[in-house]
Amino acid sequence: SEEKYRMLLDFASDAFFQGDTNGNLITVNNRAIDLTGYSREELLKMNIKDLFSKEVLDSSPLRYDKLLAGETFKTEREVLKKDGKWVTVEMTSKQMPDGTFQSFFRDITERITAEKEIKASEEKFTSIVRGLSDMIMILDDTGRISYISPSVTKILGYSEIEMLGSDPLEYVTLEDKSTAREKLNEVVVAKNDGLPTRYSVYRKDGSICFIETVGVNMLNNKTVNGIVLFSRDVTERLKAASLEKENAQLFEELVTKNIDPILIVSFEGKILFANPASYKLADLDESFQLIGQSYAGFMKEEEAVKAFEDLITVKMTGGPLYKDYEMFTSKGEIKLVSTSGVKIIFKGMEANLVAIRDITEQKKADQILRLSESNLRNSQRVAKVGHYDLDFATGI
Repeated sequence: SEEKYRMLLDFASDAFFQGDTNGNLITVNNRAIDLTGYSREELLKMNIKDLFSKEVLDSSPLRYDKLLAGETFKTEREVLKKDGKWVTVEMTSKQMPDGTFQSFFRDITERITAEKEIKASEEKFTSIVRGLSDMIMILDDTGRISYISPSVTKILGYSEIEMLGSDPLEYVTLEDKSTAREKLNEVVVAKNDGLPTRYSVYRKDGSICFIETVGVNMLNNKTVNGIVLFSRDVTERLKAASLEKENAQLFEELVTKNIDPILIVSFEGKILFANPASYKLADLDESFQLIGQSYAGFMKEEEAVKAFEDLITVKMTGGPLYKDYEMFTSKGEIKLVSTSGVKIIFKGMEANLVAIRDITEQKKADQILRLSESNLRNSQRVAKVGHYDLDFATGI
């Protein structure tokens, strides 16, 4: 019966829409109401196309031609809900003998989202594998090399033919061979702690390459069936660490011990570094947490705005930029400072290196000098009013 039919529709898990020959909705089930957010009364005043945006209809028109040809048409579309949110549906439509059409909408939003996430994950994994800089080597159950990744050839210079079937310890330098053998044996018996082992190997051209390796025993994995060694070339990192140490010493000598205040400020205005002279300038104890503070905390508002504009100028031009500012200390004392700012890289980020000179006393001296000169000129003008020449010979 019609009542039984309607009851079955209302209990259906898919949204059901029935429309007349013009697409005006004449029957919907409860799931259609849940899916779209419209009431039954609202839906029955709508046309099927009202459920889709103009962009969706332009890119994928409703195929009445296929329905008129007797086909059952299935497609994926985005439905615009009453609250403005989108839901992706699989739409299956067919024309009925009475000329009306019926469409079932199945919500596939979660499936589409999952598929997109899987696709993104696969693309990310593929991208990582293709551009992998780390070396991967697999040893068989006899300890011989059975696989090398392209990065092994790129970094060490040996071809796949040269390395396959060889002992990996052949490439380790004599001074590190004992350590490498010990750590490899620990991997074989699954006693390795998972921490990387650093040792040196020979490249094909005879040069030394420092690598860090982590091994995983996957002999029981039917797919891998081997010992997997993940290695990373750390030669440049070790050189950089040595250079960083030298730079740190140089920084200590040139900046930290400088008698003039020196700040390193982010381009957001936060203090990243301050040498001891900076604390002295601001009358602060070095136990005060100056790092992370805003330089604006030591300026009046209008002066801070000007300083920030100058900060942006350094960011855009690179500097050097020379400017004078008025600041106040922790005790409220006003000081005049002359600064020079230049853009640098500090701990991997762009920042402004600011060298500061306290010119308060100089400015005061300049003011006194200017006042003295002004007084002298005034005195000369007064003296000139009563001035006359006397001839001592005539007395006139």
